[in-house]
Amino acid sequence: MDQTVSASAARTLRERQKEAVRRDLRVAALGLFRELGFAATTVDDIARHAGVSRSTFFRYFGSKTAVVVDVTDESMTVFIRCLAERPPTEKPMEALENALIGMTEAMRTDERRDELLLIREVASTEPAVAADIETRSVHRHTEVAQCLAEREGRTEPTLEDALASAILVPITEHIGESWAAGGDAEGVAELIRSHFQTVRRLTAG
Repeated sequence: MDQTVSASAARTLRERQKEAVRRDLRVAALGLFRELGFAATTVDDIARHAGVSRSTFFRYFGSKTAVVVDVTDESMTVFIRCLAERPPTEKPMEALENALIGMTEAMRTDERRDELLLIREVASTEPAVAADIETRSVHRHTEVAQCLAEREGRTEPTLEDALASAILVPITEHIGESWAAGGDAEGVAELIRSHFQTVRRLTAG
C-alpha cells in the first residue's frame, strides 16, 4: 500500500514539474512575442529565456504556433470540464450558458486578458497561426457536441448537439472582443446571459 501511495505521489510530482516547465515555456514565448514580435522570435530564444534546451521545448510544443494554440486550447479545455460538470437536469442551452459563465469566471484575470490581446494580435498578422487556431476550434466544438450527447446518455452527437455547439462560436467571439477591448470583467456573466436570451428569442419561432 505504501509503495502504491509513493508511486502515485511521484507521478503527481512529475506531472506538476512537467506542467511548470510547460507554463514557463509559454510565459517566455508570449513575453518574447510581445517584445520582439511573433515572426522575429525563434524557438532558441524561447528555450533560452525559459532556461531549458531546444529539445526540451520540442518535447512540449511542436512549434511556435503550438504555443499560441495552447492558450486557446486551455480555454476550451476548461469550458468542456465545466460543461461536463453541469447537473444532468439542465437542458442543453442552459448547461452551455452556465458552463460558459463558469469558464470565464475561472479564467478571469488580468494576465488572461493580456494573453488574449496578444493572441488576437498574432492571429491577425500571421495567417498560418489563424488557420491553426481555426482548425483546433472546429475540433473543440466537435468535443462540445460529444459532451452534450454524453450528458443525454447518447454515444454519438445529433444535429441538435452540433447546432448547440455552433452557437458558441459567435457568442465566444463577441465575449472575447468585449473582454479584449477592456470590458468590465465583472459584467461578463450578464453579457453571456444576454446573448443566450437572444438565441432563445431567435429560436422560439
